[in-house]
Amino acid sequence: MMSICKNGLRPKISKNTPKSLVHLLNKCWDETPLNRPTADEIIQKLKHFETDDIIFEELRNYNNGILKHYFESTSKLSHLKTLYNSELHLTESIKFTELSQSELLDCCI
Repeated sequence: MMSICKNGLRPKISKNTPKSLVHLLNKCWDETPLNRPTADEIIQKLKHFETDDIIFEELRNYNNGILKHYFESTSKLSHLKTLYNSELHLTESIKFTELSQSELLDCCI
């Protein structure tokens, strides 16, 4: 937590993130609190995104890409759970609800 404050640590922004959203995120993450937009300014900016056809289309495509990736990855994870359970039924039963996603993938690989 302190590295965020002291070192200006911020999350990575993926390369395909629309520039309008990157700009807003960077303003919100400004190290100087007075330079950050207020909640009202953020709402105004989001409303602008909604009314600008080009920005809106970019954001919609970006969002659809994120959703597609999420559903594809959860579908694969579900398939791995099924496959792994079927292979283990003769030896040992594992409760996947107790495993994190990374532990599950480590087990399957």
